Amino acid sequence: MQILSFLVAAGIAVGLASVTTPSTFAWAQANTQQPSAPQPFSDRELKQFAMAAVEVQKIRDAYMPKVEAATTDEQRQQVQTEALDEMTKAVTASGLTVDGYNEIFSAAQDDPALARRIQDHATDAQ
Repeated sequence: MQILSFLVAAGIAVGLASVTTPSTFAWAQANTQQPSAPQPFSDRELKQFAMAAVEVQKIRDAYMPKVEAATTDEQRQQVQTEALDEMTKAVTASGLTVDGYNEIFSAAQDDPALARRIQDHATDAQ
């Protein structure tokens, strides 16, 4: 998996953005913290992120067909909410907070070396 596509898939902030309603996307945006300065991340944190990202991708893959199959906005919103809840559980089960996960995600988008370190951990986690 390419680093960029992995990171896009890994982001809770991205989550189901391609088919989200405005309220779901607003929730995801509100839960994304942009770091004010580059943060050093330990290998442990990056391993936790990689493990969570693999699970987030699995959840996203499982829920996208359900979102696309929803016939009403209400059904779509419910499926999206369930997916985001599952993604949040996956992140917290890895030992990270959602804010910590999103901080690493944001930093990796701007730092190719960090993205490669995460990709290496993700390869090990799969």
